[in-house]
Formats: sequence, structure tokens, C-alpha cells
Amino acid sequence: MSKKTKLLDDAVKVTQADLIKAYQQQAQSILNEAEKLYLKLETKGLSLTELYRQDRYFKLLAQINDKLQKLGAKEVKILNTGLRSMYSDSITLVNSFAIVDERAVEQVISEVWCADGKRWSDRIWAHKMELQQALSEGLMNCVIRGDSHEKLVSQLQREFDVTRRQSETIARTELNRIQNKAAVEGYLQAGYDRYQFITAIDDRTCDECGRLNGQVFYFAEAEEGVNFPPMHPNCRSNIIAYKGD
Repeated sequence: MSKKTKLLDDAVKVTQADLIKAYQQQAQSILNEAEKLYLKLETKGLSLTELYRQDRYFKLLAQINDKLQKLGAKEVKILNTGLRSMYSDSITLVNSFAIVDERAVEQVISEVWCADGKRWSDRIWAHKMELQQALSEGLMNCVIRGDSHEKLVSQLQREFDVTRRQSETIARTELNRIQNKAAVEGYLQAGYDRYQFITAIDDRTCDECGRLNGQVFYFAEAEEGVNFPPMHPNCRSNIIAYKGD
């Protein structure tokens, strides 16, 4: 395992562990409140129409929104911290004499690089909105079907797990990108003008990364998703300076 690969894997593990902890805390709090309300509904046998008349139901929705806002802010903070650390560690790894420009770091972390025009933080907040909708619909659907409170909790937990996995994908993808962008700056300061695309070759290697493996490009021509990693979500590819024949 190369030093760059180990650096990325370690950073991903730390970031994902922080994300899991943040999700578990908010999920448990929301699920406890939802279960309390649902147990009350089960006891009274309320219909969906009667549910809408419950002041406690709308208070629960407000609580869910508030907790998901806090979760989103926590996610952004966790990943922002991880990305900054990754940039610093990566540029030093490839060039111990490299100078880190904090303004450049901020620009790289916040810039839009995907074709859909969204930043990684935009995706985090979009997923929080989707989770809020899924939790609300899940509660209503369980009322309509007359599910047990155990099934309600199980369904809502699955919705949290889906969003958490999405956040983990964002983290790995962005950490990969920042690692390679930092490497570019380190290599340029060392006097290199070209890089070689490197990817692990195994049963998880996609056709595009496999095709690019070993190819050489000028740094001036580097473009994410075209000839520079990440090529796709959860991409494992990286670059090294090309020293010539």
C-alpha cells in the first residue's frame, strides 16, 4: 500500500467514524420521540386525519427539522475539517518544502467541480431535506398501514442509514479529490509539469479508471472526471508526478 493510499484510507476511516457518531446521536433522539408518539397513536387507534389534528405530531416534525439542521451543520464541519487536514498532509507528503496558501486551500475545498453545479455542502443539505421528507412520509405510511411501532422504528432507521451512506460517499470522494489537488500543487512547486494516472487494478476497478491507468497528462490539462481523479463517486484513483522516460 502506497503512503498516499494509506493517508486517504486513514482519513476516510476517521471522517466516517465521526459521521456515524453524529448520525447515531440524532437518529436515536428522533426515533425515541417518534416511537413515543406512535405508541400513543396505537393505543388510541387514531386515523391519518386524526393524526393531523395532533399538536404533538407537528411538534415532532418541527423537532425532526431542527435535529436534521444540526446534523447537517455537524456534517459540514466534520468534512470541512477533514478536507483541510487532507490538503495539508497530502501536499507535505509529495513535497516537504511546499508552501501552503490558505486562500488557495479554501478555494479548492469550496469550488464546484461536478457537472451538475453542486458543491459537496449542497449535496449534504439536499440529503437532509430528502431525509426529512422520508421520515415524515414513513410515519404517515405506518399510520395508514397500521404498522407496529417496532416496524416504524425499523423503517425510519433504514432511512437514516441510506442518508448516512450517502454522506460517507461524499466524504470519500471529496477527500480523494482534495488529496490529488494538493498533490498537484506540491508537484508544481517541485518543478513537475506532468502527472501519471494511477489506479488499483482489481475486481472493483471500473472500465474508465482501468483505461486511464498509467496514462500521462500535463497538469494544465487536468480535469476531474475526464483524466483526473475522482472519476466517479468513491473513486480510489490517484496521481503521481511524471518524471519522464
